[in-house]
Amino acid sequence: MGIDQRHLQKAPSEILMALVATDDAGNSVLSEWTLRVLDANPPTVIPRLFSNGIEIEYDDKVHEKDELELNLSHSYEPLDSIGNVSWSVLVDGEEIFQSSPDWSVFEPKNLSSLPRALITSL
Repeated sequence: MGIDQRHLQKAPSEILMALVATDDAGNSVLSEWTLRVLDANPPTVIPRLFSNGIEIEYDDKVHEKDELELNLSHSYEPLDSIGNVSWSVLVDGEEIFQSSPDWSVFEPKNLSSLPRALITSL
């Protein structure tokens, strides 16, 4: 499945179930239900870190003047559209970013404006 398809909302799983009850006289009744499977799986987060436009590993060296970006666009949600997921980024327990209605998961998040101490701990 391509990245664009993974970002789309999926139809919930539905299971059709029928029950037939028959008594000794041969009388029977049929009841039918549709069971909808609710979303029980969390989003899959695939973070990608870029330094000066080049993808780096999280244990690579980062320099003070590097332009750092966090790209979450490869992440996906098993049932809902990934665009409807809210995001928070925490460093050492401190929230440094929370998604807002005007931000999209498809837009890289610039991390260069973070205090230097936070960048070195990434």
